[in-house]
Amino acid sequence: MPTQKKVTPDQVTAWKNDLFSGKSLKVTAPELRNWPLSHYLWAAVFQAKDLHDLRDDFDSNWQTPAWNFGRFAKAHPDLVNLGEDQALRLVKNTIGSKFWEEHLDMDIADAEMAFDDIWVKCRAIPGYDPLTVAVMEAKGAPSIDDDGSPAGYQMFLNVARSMKRQLNDEPFFLPCHKLAPLMGCTPMTVSRYRQKAIRTGLLKVIKEHSFRSSVKGEATEFLFLG
Repeated sequence: MPTQKKVTPDQVTAWKNDLFSGKSLKVTAPELRNWPLSHYLWAAVFQAKDLHDLRDDFDSNWQTPAWNFGRFAKAHPDLVNLGEDQALRLVKNTIGSKFWEEHLDMDIADAEMAFDDIWVKCRAIPGYDPLTVAVMEAKGAPSIDDDGSPAGYQMFLNVARSMKRQLNDEPFFLPCHKLAPLMGCTPMTVSRYRQKAIRTGLLKVIKEHSFRSSVKGEATEFLFLG
């Protein structure tokens, strides 16, 4: 471990136990802002090694320790919006480059290319549900020249487009109160985006919202046709 950020195995194990359960996070993505990147990455290294030790021989052929480390690393707010080269550079600046060999038993070239590959392909980021991922992808999409549509509407369509891709054309939810803070608008604005997309034939309602006073209602389900 780098001397300037030296930590003990017991500390890392404690962080790992607080942060991870199998391939999932015990904390929410926003709560990761309270975790210094160096602490989080060392915990991810140890968890990735533990998961690798539990795999059978067939899985180990393609799911290297770098595979799960990359998934975990991408969840941290300091890394999630970075490209693969920027992310790898920040990881190495934070915890060094020897951890691949010393802790994950991987050659550095094999490990860093595995990290590069999973960073680009990873869609199921721990702590991020499909709607959160969809908003992230929409915000990262190339900007569209003004086509006369209301501000934020093209982003909303990109969110719906991402949900369609992630769920393989299965129906999905676009809940106003959950989507609004992610997009930086009010729930009413999300509702109006939905209505406009339905009106123009880009969204199709598959199942109407139902409200029941005594039990939890069911949200509207959509398909994106664009």
